[in-house]
Amino acid sequence: MTMRNLIEWDTVYSADSGRHKNRYPSDLVVGWVLRNFKGKTFKCLDVGCGYGNNLRFLLAEGFDAYGIDFSSAVIKQITGEFCDRVLIASAEDIPYEDETFDFIIDRSSLQHNPTKRLPVIFKECHRVLRGGGRIFSIMLKKGDNGFLLANPDEEFLRYEVLSVFSRFEINYMTLTEHYGTI
Repeated sequence: MTMRNLIEWDTVYSADSGRHKNRYPSDLVVGWVLRNFKGKTFKCLDVGCGYGNNLRFLLAEGFDAYGIDFSSAVIKQITGEFCDRVLIASAEDIPYEDETFDFIIDRSSLQHNPTKRLPVIFKECHRVLRGGGRIFSIMLKKGDNGFLLANPDEEFLRYEVLSVFSRFEINYMTLTEHYGTI
């Protein structure tokens, strides 16, 4: 996390514009969670939880869900709804014990850190995952959404970032969005 990054996100979350105020959970998150976690109550962490759209989904589905975000502006806004389930924290220093979570969700949050910090961040995520735990992370490969954006190449991801995990897979998808009338 950089000070510039924190200021950018605090500014967005403090504004009344509604930018990045997602009302519904990510369909990619919903699909991954429902395909992979059934049967018992799983404990999970939403890293970069923002306004809590994925947390609401996880809690409604019966998961023991928690969230962190480094923006105090957004955590202050959602604490009333989520109480002690959300904390102001950086993904570089997750305030939970080793092996706490069955899975972690990162819906395009960790990509907003400097590329060189990604190995530290994913090592920290690995630390709080239980044995056999999983992380779901979405990152833009290219493009610009107006914020600091890590652009790690596949070799860096494979050998510097994800090598802390015994198994991982990298998938690519193309997403085209059309804004306007059809």
